[in-house]
Amino acid sequence: MALTASVVLLVLLVGSALDGLELVAVPMILAGLFIGYLASDLLSGMVHWYCDTFLGEETPLVGRIVIRPFREHHRDPALITQYRMLEQDGTSSFLLVPVLLVAIEYELPAAGGAGFLLTGALTGFAAGALLTNLFHKWAHSERVHPFVGFLQRYRLILSPGAHQVHHRHHDRAYCVTSGWINAIADRTNCFGRLEMAIRAVLPRRLQAGE
Repeated sequence: MALTASVVLLVLLVGSALDGLELVAVPMILAGLFIGYLASDLLSGMVHWYCDTFLGEETPLVGRIVIRPFREHHRDPALITQYRMLEQDGTSSFLLVPVLLVAIEYELPAAGGAGFLLTGALTGFAAGALLTNLFHKWAHSERVHPFVGFLQRYRLILSPGAHQVHHRHHDRAYCVTSGWINAIADRTNCFGRLEMAIRAVLPRRLQAGE
């Protein structure tokens, strides 16, 4: 239900943007799409890093639903290729529904240049977030459609080679939408620094989700 709702809302948002589209707004929308897609890649990395690093599979509420799939993926990387669409995208689509509802309610595309930028960013973010797990799945698939292979070769979506870095070294290459953010995140060790900061502040029992 959430997956269907998020797709419908995303289509409505895009439709409302196109309805009042002017040529001068195209650069704003394209810039927004790029920013939003980058943001979805960053978010995928943050979620991936956190679920790999903190809490446990028996943590109340989130352990079985959120944490366990991440830990199982390291034990059996090919398991993701067996997931159905609902298992793949159910959680992310559920979280996107209220965000898209707010965007439509406040008619962002009608808010001038800033509105088009925000609409593009939200569209790029929502599309990236919805498709992240599918891109991740394709990065582990033995065979993909030629068009998917094209997108992977040109790094428009996560490529198998780029993602294998994470499975060889579990402390890097966390981003799994396009993987674009990984170069910056790994070079600056931002996730390692965040981990040290969190471990310095939170009691150990909270880090483990007890």
